[in-house]
Amino acid sequence: MSMIKRKEGFTLLEAVLAVAILSIGLLGLVLLFMNSTKANQAAKLRLLANEIVSSEIEQIKTLGYVNLSDTNLTQVPFNYQNSLTGFPLEYQFPGINTNCDAPYNYCLYKGVDKEIEVKGEVKHYFYTIKLSVEERHLDYPTLRRLRIEIFWMDKNFLVSSEIIFMVERK
Repeated sequence: MSMIKRKEGFTLLEAVLAVAILSIGLLGLVLLFMNSTKANQAAKLRLLANEIVSSEIEQIKTLGYVNLSDTNLTQVPFNYQNSLTGFPLEYQFPGINTNCDAPYNYCLYKGVDKEIEVKGEVKHYFYTIKLSVEERHLDYPTLRRLRIEIFWMDKNFLVSSEIIFMVERK
């Protein structure tokens, strides 16, 4: 009885299977990295939008109830406009509702160009703000309700965020 000695090492089939399994694992990691990069960019755009809205709300609240008017909001430092038609194309995103629906008495618009320097290169992020003002909220003469919406493009999709806040008579 003769014994055939088996050589040590891997067969071609074992090597191919190992490479295939390793490739599938690496492909999963690459896809995970790409999705996390996209999510990071979307989060950065939303964070910038929240920063802009927060700043706008604080500026508007400095006007107070009595001085809150479309005339005052279209002046420096607020620079709102009565319509989007005079804006550069960077701010005229398709899909923005330009109607001023009840219960709001008037709507104003503002374009914001947020510049951020990344590795010596300046990037521009364009946002459009729509401010809707209700003169007398719930027939209560000391409150004005405002809705601020901010719009921006993420790839080819219009994204928006909205905050409703009150300005009271002091």
